[in-house]
Amino acid sequence: MDILRKDDIRKLLENNNYPSVSIFIPTHKEWNGMNQDKTRYRNLLNKTEKNLSEFMREKELNKYLKQAKELLNDSEFWNHQENGLAVYFNKDEFNTYRLPIPVEEFLFINNIYYIKPLLPVLNGDGRFFLISFDQKETRLFECTKYKIKQLIIPDTMVSLDEMLEFYEIEKSLQFRSGIRQPGKGGRKQGAVFHGQGGGTDEAEHKKRLLDFAHIINNGIHKLLKNETAPLIIAAVEYLIPIFKKANSYPYLYEKHLPLNSEEFSLEELHKKAYELIRPAFEEEEKKAFSKYEQFSGNGKATSNIEEIVQASLGNRIEYLWVNLDEHQWGTFNSAEQKIELDNESNQDNKDLLDFAAAQTLINNGTVYALKRNDMPVKKPALAVFRF
Repeated sequence: MDILRKDDIRKLLENNNYPSVSIFIPTHKEWNGMNQDKTRYRNLLNKTEKNLSEFMREKELNKYLKQAKELLNDSEFWNHQENGLAVYFNKDEFNTYRLPIPVEEFLFINNIYYIKPLLPVLNGDGRFFLISFDQKETRLFECTKYKIKQLIIPDTMVSLDEMLEFYEIEKSLQFRSGIRQPGKGGRKQGAVFHGQGGGTDEAEHKKRLLDFAHIINNGIHKLLKNETAPLIIAAVEYLIPIFKKANSYPYLYEKHLPLNSEEFSLEELHKKAYELIRPAFEEEEKKAFSKYEQFSGNGKATSNIEEIVQASLGNRIEYLWVNLDEHQWGTFNSAEQKIELDNESNQDNKDLLDFAAAQTLINNGTVYALKRNDMPVKKPALAVFRF
């Protein structure tokens, strides 16, 4: 499963086609839960078909549901599930997301997709990079709280031996072609490479390692040049200052993992890296809530759902907390700036908590989606305004 990013959710939010279907079911990682998972999905698909048949002709409906029904026959897909599944589709697209968190069984048909159950994956914006800097094999990973995924460092030699072999080939080619480097007094001398010249063995090895670190850094720069997520170094102690000297990535995390990554499984390495950086992510939410406490009495923060919805549409929300265990159904008339709250879902209304979360994400605000008992204040939603 690929790591779910904010941009993935923002792309879903670009949709405005009716009808658009959002399906959520809890799933099992174990193969023997496959039939139960498929049954849950089939039941919600049947419910979808029944709802859509009220205004769609049979031929149109069959075409609309074709890909969604075909998924039931994909045994490979159902054999490789996580803790939850989200399925989004309309007449133009079909998307599935295997989620690292459990979700409640839920069906939503509207002109927009329902995204609130996805948001806990982003809580704390806990995305970071991990570089396992090693002479034998250097690896780069993209991580969240739940997942670790290896990335390919572009145009890069990932081992010291590979670099030295390349240098030797280059050196041999230069000598064969008669290329010489200017020496003292205008004399010609053989090509000189870092780590190939004089000095102690230790000094030569450090030069080689620094060259290697620069090569890795150049590859990382190409891949992460538009990123702002922190980067953690995992390496044996003496390699860490060498990598730091070569590094140009501006978001290198201040703490590191002094270890030999070969001695740990990928799961163990991921766990250690997240435990190292977790306090930084938790501190972000603490600072956000301290703003809520500071501003809640002066109009710069609120728990009023009508104010929150209006502020979300006006690009005014900096931080938003929404309760995953509650829905607040209603409609919003943008022309009249009027909100009507409903007790139940119907084909005309939306979950205003989901709607506010979607608008906040579109406008680059931060959203924390929490279970009822984890909400800092026991309200359906809280918001801190930008202005």
